[in-house]
Amino acid sequence: MGTKSQGQIEAELISYYDSQAENRAKLKTEGPRLVAIERAARDVLPRPTASILDLGPGAGRDTSVLLSLGHEVIALDLSMENARHCANLGASALTGSAVSLPFSDDSFDAGWSLSVLMHIANEAIEQALQELARVLRPGGVAIIGSWGGPDHTEQLRSNTVDIERNFSRRSDRVWQDLLTKNLGEITFYETWPHPEDDGDWFYQWAEVRVN
Repeated sequence: MGTKSQGQIEAELISYYDSQAENRAKLKTEGPRLVAIERAARDVLPRPTASILDLGPGAGRDTSVLLSLGHEVIALDLSMENARHCANLGASALTGSAVSLPFSDDSFDAGWSLSVLMHIANEAIEQALQELARVLRPGGVAIIGSWGGPDHTEQLRSNTVDIERNFSRRSDRVWQDLLTKNLGEITFYETWPHPEDDGDWFYQWAEVRVN
């Protein structure tokens, strides 16, 4: 199969996450990701409270953490079912695409987006990052986590659902260049390996100060 458009990718993501929202709402955050989330929430996000765009929140695991700290959270997800879960947690939730954010310029103090941007096609990733920069206030912070690896795009199916999801993994060099060019200054960056992989998959955690 040839390269899929971002529209095709998003249609499949909606189908997948609508079908999996209930199951994914039960997942627990642990390991290095939990450590990074707790540190960023404590030491990086504006205090005492901030307006935060939770971009691609899934069923709201991170949303609940941000809300518990008293932040105002707007959760934007492709999936209606994911948005519903986030609304039930107390966030303002709506559906929409990362490549065309339905918000005015300078709307948020911070952006939060974990395990989302690797689903965006290479031809659309710069637009998504520029959109995030547009809706964040200058000097704001973006917390971004993404699965990376060798520069490679593939369509993967899970063991439970026969729906493809796009994974555009990017090497550290390529990913850092994209973040710096389109979003701002990287103030902290770390990676950790996938617990079930031989090293081709790793998690890229970035904290970026918006230009």
